[in-house]
Amino acid sequence: MRAKAGPFVPIAAWAAIGAALLAGVGAWKLAGSSYAADVRTIFNAEQSSGLAIEKQMNRVTPWVRAHLTTPEGNELFSAIANARVVDRAAQLRREATARKMAVCPMVDAYEHLAAQNEYRADLQKICSPLTFPDPGEQDDDMRLARLQAFVDTQAKSPRSRELVDSLRNAAAGARGKLLRTAAAEADIYRCEMARTFESPPPEAIGPPPNPSSTTIPK
Repeated sequence: MRAKAGPFVPIAAWAAIGAALLAGVGAWKLAGSSYAADVRTIFNAEQSSGLAIEKQMNRVTPWVRAHLTTPEGNELFSAIANARVVDRAAQLRREATARKMAVCPMVDAYEHLAAQNEYRADLQKICSPLTFPDPGEQDDDMRLARLQAFVDTQAKSPRSRELVDSLRNAAAGARGKLLRTAAAEADIYRCEMARTFESPPPEAIGPPPNPSSTTIPK
């Protein structure tokens, strides 16, 4: 005897059943998620991902987004990612205070990144020939005096002042290498001022003669 066939189920009905199952899975994921968990994910992003924002920001950002589970968590991270680097630590600190969370490693990470960016911006100006035109025509004392004037009036990073102090305390022949090394550590690979320090200072010579005072023989 032929087995009796079951009732016919239209394709549309199967689609509806599949959609219901997917919705159930989505609802289960939402039920297991929380804004507090997202905040912890953001706060511990470096440690959890094994990535450093100073060198791997382009990888940290998608990692965090892939591990957020709530719209509120995504909104918080978007606000942080869209802010200036110098403002991100303050935003995270406010959130940590609001959530009564004493430890937020990403606050320290963003503060370090902001400080490094300030120092790098200072070094870019120190190394630029536009900041110190014709430094090769000056002796080392004058070059150091101009660097000191720059950091006193324009530099934002305390490390820039420490660098000038190190240059002043270094032997004349070592100043170029010291400045070049500092620039390279900040990912600046062309430094005109370092090249100038590596060149011998101009010899002291008297002023050129004044043609108007030259005695014309009779």
